[in-house]
Amino acid sequence: MKRSIFAYILSLCLIIGLLPALSGCSSSEYDSLPDTYNAETDYPQTFYRSSAGPFITPSDSGYYFIAGSFIYYMDKTDMKPIVLCGRPECKHDKETDPEKIWQCNGYLSGASFIQLYEGNIYTAGNDIAGPTMHSTALYQISLDGKSRKKIKAVNADASVQMSAIHRNSFYQYYSDANSRYHLKRISLDTDAPAEEIYVSPENTVLSELYFYGKHIYLSGWYPDADHVCRGHIEEYDIESGSVTTLLVNEADENHYSICGVDNGRIYFQYYQLVEGASVDPSQIFAYDLKTKEQSLIGTIPNEPGTYPTLLRSTEDWLVSQEGNINNGDYRDLSRMLLLLDDNFEVKQELSLSYLPERFFIAAGDVGYSFIWYWDDTYSYCLDAVDKQNGCTVKNILKKTFEELNPYISVPK
Repeated sequence: MKRSIFAYILSLCLIIGLLPALSGCSSSEYDSLPDTYNAETDYPQTFYRSSAGPFITPSDSGYYFIAGSFIYYMDKTDMKPIVLCGRPECKHDKETDPEKIWQCNGYLSGASFIQLYEGNIYTAGNDIAGPTMHSTALYQISLDGKSRKKIKAVNADASVQMSAIHRNSFYQYYSDANSRYHLKRISLDTDAPAEEIYVSPENTVLSELYFYGKHIYLSGWYPDADHVCRGHIEEYDIESGSVTTLLVNEADENHYSICGVDNGRIYFQYYQLVEGASVDPSQIFAYDLKTKEQSLIGTIPNEPGTYPTLLRSTEDWLVSQEGNINNGDYRDLSRMLLLLDDNFEVKQELSLSYLPERFFIAAGDVGYSFIWYWDDTYSYCLDAVDKQNGCTVKNILKKTFEELNPYISVPK
C-alpha cells in the first residue's frame, strides 16, 4: 500500500513539474526552445532599425505600427491602415473632443515600442490615467482592438534606446549621464521588479542590441583597461547570465555594426568613428559562434560618399546606401536601396532619391520592407517596399504632426 501511494505521488509530481530533475523537463517552457529564432516567442529583429523607428510588427495577416500617438493595423491584402480600436462608438483618429480622444483603444501618447507576442499586441507609452503623465506603462491590446489593459509600469526615461519582448520577458536598453548602457529585464508573469542584467563601461558609443535564441548580442565602442576605445561584440547568455566578449577590434578607430545573426553566425561590418580612419564598410564579415573564427565573406555595393548599411531581412539582405560622409549636398548622391541574395548579388533595386536626407528603414520580411520619414510639409510618412513586385513603393500613411498628436484633456 505504501509503495502504491509513493508511486502515485511520484507520478503526480512528474506531471505537475515538482520534480524537474527526475522528469528531465525544465520548469519553464521557454527553456526548451532551440537557440535559434522562434517566431512565436522571440523578438522580430528584422523589423527593428533604431530608437527612432519605424515601430512596426508583423502578424500572419498583416502589420501593426505606431504613427504619432496612434496604433494602426493594415491587412496584407490591401495595406490600408486603420486605427487599432474595436469600440464601435469610437471615432478613433477622427475624434475632436479632447476628453474622448485618449479613450480610444488605439491611442497611446509617447509610444515607441510595439510587438505582437503570443496572440496579443504589446506596446509601451504614457500612462495617461496614472498619477502623472510622465509615467510609462506596458499595455496589452487584443488583435481586434476590442480590449486593452495595463500590464505594469516600465522605465519612462527618454534615454531608452530599445524595448523588446523576448521569451516571456520585457527588456529595456537605455543610457545614463555617463554614457553607460543598461539592460533591464522584467518578467511578464510575475510582479518582481526589473532586474539589471548588463551594464556597459562608461563612454560607450553606438551600442547595439540583437536578440537571437537564448542569447543577446551587444556591440559597442568603449575604453578597455588601457583607456583606449575599441569596438567590441559581446554575448549575453540568457540562461546563465554570463557575458562573454567575442570580438575586440585592435584598431581603435573602428566600430563593429551587427547586420544580423543567423545560421550560427554573427554578420557584421566595420564603421569609421574617427575622421581619416581606414575602413571599408562594403566588406561583410561573419563570426562563427562554434569555431569562434571570423572571416570575410563578401562585399556589397557602395556608392562613394555614402555608408552602405546591410540589414538582414527574413530571407534576404537589404543594403541602404545612406549617410553623407563628405558633408556635401545629399541630393547629389544617387542613393539606392538594394535587395540582395545570400551571395550578396543584387536581385532588385530602388532609387531613394525621392527621400529627404534623414529616413529610417526596417528590413522586414519576405513581403515588405518599410521606410518612414518626415517630408517637407512636416507630415509623417510611412512607405512600404513591395519585394514581390519589383521593389515598388506604396505610401501607407501621410499625416501631419498635429493630426497624429492631437491635444487631449484628461479629467483628474
